[in-house]
Amino acid sequence: MWKRVEIDKSKKYVLNLCQDSKRFCRISELGSTENQDCLVFATEVIPNELIQNYEFSEIERNYKTSDGRCFYFGSHGEWLVDVEYEAFANDEPIPWVTEEPGFAPR
Repeated sequence: MWKRVEIDKSKKYVLNLCQDSKRFCRISELGSTENQDCLVFATEVIPNELIQNYEFSEIERNYKTSDGRCFYFGSHGEWLVDVEYEAFANDEPIPWVTEEPGFAPR
C-alpha cells in the first residue's frame, strides 16, 4: 500500500488521501504542502508507530480525516470515506465525494 518511508520520531505525520485517476495514500509531515496537487483529504495526526508498522486497521478504526470523516482502506491501497464504503458494502450506487476513481471491477 505505501512505499517504505523513513519516519523521524521527532516529527508529526498525517496521511494524505489522494486521487489522480486512482486513489492512494501518501504520508507527509504535519503542516507540509506536499501532495497538494492530488490531495482530497488529510487525516488527523497519526502516531508514528502506527505508520511505521503499517497498522492500517488500527488507523482506520481510530483516526479520521481533518474534517471528521471516517475512512477505510481497500485491499489494493485505495481509500473510501464512510458514505462510499457503506454504499459499496451494501452493493448500492456509490455517492462518490470526488470524480469516480478507477477501481477494478467488482
